[in-house]
Amino acid sequence: FQLHEVKAHAEFPEKEAEEILNKIKELKKEKSPLILMDEAGKTFTSSEFSNWLFEQIEDHSTLIFAIGGALGHAE
Repeated sequence: FQLHEVKAHAEFPEKEAEEILNKIKELKKEKSPLILMDEAGKTFTSSEFSNWLFEQIEDHSTLIFAIGGALGHAE
């Protein structure tokens, strides 16, 4: 498990999105899924999320999570 933080730019969401995409390009391996997480996304129970995450871990050696702030992710 590795954590890579990208500086938040609440007043400039496009700049934040660009920095996130650059970090993802730096880290992403072929076939590594990008999982975007924010308030507006699909809702799971703890059990559902655990099962879904276990399936992802079985299928992929690397998972990339992008966790959005209060305003979510920019387009």
